Amino acid sequence: MDKRLKINIIIPVFNDWDCLKILVGNIHRELAQDTDFRIFAINDCSTIDFPQETFAQFNHFEVVHLTRNMGHQKAISIGISYITEHEECDAVIVMDADGEDRPQDLPKLIEKFKTENKIVFAKRNKRQESLTFRFFYHIYKYSFLLLVGKEISFGNYCIIPYKSLKVLAHVSEIWNHFSGGVIRSKLPYTAIPLDRGKRLSGTSKMNFVALVIHGISSYTVYLEVVVVRLLILLGILIAISIISSITVVSLRLFTNLAIPGWATYTMLGLILIILQAFFVMLHLAMTVLHYRTQRLFIPALHYKNYIKIS
Repeated sequence: MDKRLKINIIIPVFNDWDCLKILVGNIHRELAQDTDFRIFAINDCSTIDFPQETFAQFNHFEVVHLTRNMGHQKAISIGISYITEHEECDAVIVMDADGEDRPQDLPKLIEKFKTENKIVFAKRNKRQESLTFRFFYHIYKYSFLLLVGKEISFGNYCIIPYKSLKVLAHVSEIWNHFSGGVIRSKLPYTAIPLDRGKRLSGTSKMNFVALVIHGISSYTVYLEVVVVRLLILLGILIAISIISSITVVSLRLFTNLAIPGWATYTMLGLILIILQAFFVMLHLAMTVLHYRTQRLFIPALHYKNYIKIS
């Protein structure tokens, strides 16, 4: 008989107690027979009090209260660091509270983890969002590929071996963007295609601005790579502008094609482009140099500052 896996589940939550109640019940139905599991809800300083009586019916359930609202990604990092220190297990699952990470897919993630023993992400096979959201999501995916050189096609829903969890807790990049931090960590991972579910209750609190901030956070994980690629693009722009300037001067001095006044305005525009590109390059270079001199924030070392002591 196979050994029963011991799995801890991290679920960040902000006010979504109705969704969480349904989700926890569904998780119990999916895993109760084959897995020893414990659910850790990371309460991101919700403005609605935790309904303790509502969740008293569930075994294997614990709430970790944060001292202030940290945001979704940081709440995940704190949960990872907390479990790394306090709850040794075989693996950890990260999922959202709204039910869009479907509990019925948990056995598939676990089975893939058993066969490969590395991080397994849920790669979205079918999404339920609006056309507008999907349009901007594709823009984000391709811009990330262009600026970073890597593809990111999954979110937070995943299973992590405990040995990898201990490494991730010391990866500073997961503080801003969890899945990007996993890629940056160079830990082995894979992904399986899974459909995205529908929200269990209420409406999403994620607005367009929050989604943009989340996307930008993924770029910060690869700040140095992004800056170098931007410097290359700006260098190409400067080179094209210089070549164009030489062409304009040549046409003005050695041909009769020039229209009176056009060369002056064209040269002025090209000089402005060259100067702006140069100063942007200088600013980007200084940004990277400043970043490299800063002390890194390590979740495993600093997470306790944000946990409320009861």
